[in-house]
Formats: sequence, C-alpha cells, structure tokens
Amino acid sequence: MLKLENVLVFINVFIYASYTHLFLSRVSTTQIIGISGIKPLYWYLFTVATFLYIVIKNKFSALVNIPHGIWLWIWIFLIQGLIWYLISGQSIQADQALVTDYITVSALLFILIVILNSAERVKIARIALLAVALSVIPGIVSDFFDPLYTKVEGRAAGVYVNPNVAGEMIVLIMIGSLPLIPRKLSFWYCIVMGLVVLITFSRTSITIWIVAMVGLSIGGIFGNKNEKPIIAIGGIVVIIILALALFSGEALRVMESIGMDRYLTDSTRSRISGLSEAVDDKSADDRLIVARGAWDKIKEKPFLGHGIGYAKEWEYDKSTHNTYLLFFMETGITGLILVLALLVILWNNTDYLGKIMTVVFGLSSMATDSSLRQVGAFLFVALIAVSGRSQKNRTAS
Repeated sequence: MLKLENVLVFINVFIYASYTHLFLSRVSTTQIIGISGIKPLYWYLFTVATFLYIVIKNKFSALVNIPHGIWLWIWIFLIQGLIWYLISGQSIQADQALVTDYITVSALLFILIVILNSAERVKIARIALLAVALSVIPGIVSDFFDPLYTKVEGRAAGVYVNPNVAGEMIVLIMIGSLPLIPRKLSFWYCIVMGLVVLITFSRTSITIWIVAMVGLSIGGIFGNKNEKPIIAIGGIVVIIILALALFSGEALRVMESIGMDRYLTDSTRSRISGLSEAVDDKSADDRLIVARGAWDKIKEKPFLGHGIGYAKEWEYDKSTHNTYLLFFMETGITGLILVLALLVILWNNTDYLGKIMTVVFGLSSMATDSSLRQVGAFLFVALIAVSGRSQKNRTAS
C-alpha cells in the first residue's frame, strides 16, 4: 500500500531536484497554472510539514542514527554564521546572508537528512530523481532546438533556466538514480545523460560528467559481475575518446557534418572548437577577473574574512563563482576548512556512488558559489550523508 510519508518524500525530492520551487517563482506562472508565482518559502514550509509528519509518525526514530559528523558540521556551520555576523558590519546584506545562507540552509539540510534517513525513503528519493530525469530531459532538449526558458542563447537549460545549473544537476541526478537502472542499460543511460549535459555547453558539467563516468567504470558499476573488468576498461576508453573529441574540436566537426551547427551561437561554437578556444571567451574571462578579485580580498583578511554577505556588496557585480573562494573571502580560513571538512565527512560516511557524488559536488563547487546556497544542490548532500547507512552498495545482478 502506498504510504503517505513516501509520497511526501517523493514530492520534496522531485520539487527540489527539478528546481520547480524556483521555476514556478520566476517564470510567468499565470501562463502555466493560472495563479501568480509560488514563492520558494511555501515549498520550504511544505518540507517542514513533511519533516514533522515523518518524525511524529515514526515516534522520533527518524532522528536516530544521523551520522554524528554531519550533525556536528551543521551546528558548527550555523554557529560560524552567527559569530561572523556579529563581528561583521551587520549590513542589510549581512542580515540577508545570515537568514538565507546560514539559518535556512542549516535547518533545511538537517530536515532533508531526517526525511531521507531510512533505506525505504532513500529508495523513494532515487525513484523521484529518475522521475525528474525523465520529465526534465525532454524540456532541456527542446530548449536547445527552440529556446524558451534558457537565459543564455544557444545553451539548453529547460526548467533550470541556468544552463550551468542544468548540467550539474543532470550529472548528480544521473548518479543518484543509477541504482534503479538495470546494469545492462546503466552505461547507455549515462551516455544519454551525458548528451543532455553536452547541449548545456557547460564546461564544468561536461568535466564532472567525464569524472563521474571514469569513477563509475573503475568501480565496476556497469555490466554484470563477470563483465566488470571488460566494461571498466571499455568504458574508460570510450570516455577518453569522447573527451578528446570534445576538447579537440572534433565534436564541432561532427555537428557540422549532420547540420546541427545551425543551432550553435558564436559562444557555444567556441566551447567545442578545441581546448584553447573553450577557455578563451568572455565568460571565462569574467570568472577569472572575479576569482582574482576574491583572492586579493582573501589576502587582505585571510583569518577572519570580510564578513558574511560581503560578496553581495563588493565592487564586482557578480559573486565569486566559487564556493571555496566565497567562504574563504567572507569567513576566512575557518570557512574554507569548514567546506573542505564537509567533503571529508561525506566521503567517510557514504557508499561508493555517494563517494562519486561527493567528488562531483566538490568539483562543481569550484565553478559555482551556490553549492551551499540552493536547496536543490544540497539536497544531494543529504542523500550522500544517509546513503552509507541506509543502503548497501549495489550487488551484481
């Protein structure tokens, strides 16, 4: 019989992994469901209600066996935000950062971990991730041929709006949903997901997909038990060939030969024209400028930082595009250590797929400052944290 708590878990994971909570708030919702935009706050309240229902229904057992390391990290993260708020200028930006980036993140991360803290609910979460993949991929593909929601011409994003976010989330969803895919189909499932990532033209997303595929191949995730060595070697060879084709410019020539190049812009064309051109464009230059600016600020106050919310009021109109630089700049060396400590804790408390997700999360954090800002991203932190205790590694079929 279908259990209410499983339905609630499914809805929560689907909403956040698909970024529907943000999509409905910023897209003209009146054209979709006939009402004004639904604020993310309402979804957060729904998540809190789900948390209370699961905790009370299970007589508080959902609060048991939460990994001590992640529980301690959440408390330290929250306390750090409060302390650095008090010692900072307490500007309007600092007020907003304290509420949205520390209190809300700490509470939602804890709540999501509790919600997913059972083998059954982890499985439901994986089903929800697979449902997200099946529902958002057509929209992303359509967005490439007929741009509707993407904010960057020529780069598909679908309901994620931001192509970089779309690519990174697809890779995380791919890994998180993989245990549900039959082994004989798992490699091709990942290849399809990789093609979807490709049309986002996100360099970071393409890189972390390649890293994930190498990790999955080495771990023997593809194929049956007796086929593992062959599949591992063959998979790595295929991945290397695909990577060379992409970064050598061969992928562009293939697209030109089949007439797909008409959908490319100058920017997207340069991203697959070869490694030298891929890293030599305005987007890469802008990221390098703010990264250098952040490093200069770090050198000014390496121990205490400039205070929370500083990236929202400094001289650049963009943030750092890097989670590590963001925390280092705002909260000093302790902030950087805290982010790195999270990766270590996750690595030590999860299964093999969780370790791959940890690596992917860590690498993607080098190209975004929202890894610990957006609930859609740290949903996977919660999934990684409970995977080691609630679900064993996949066994050979």
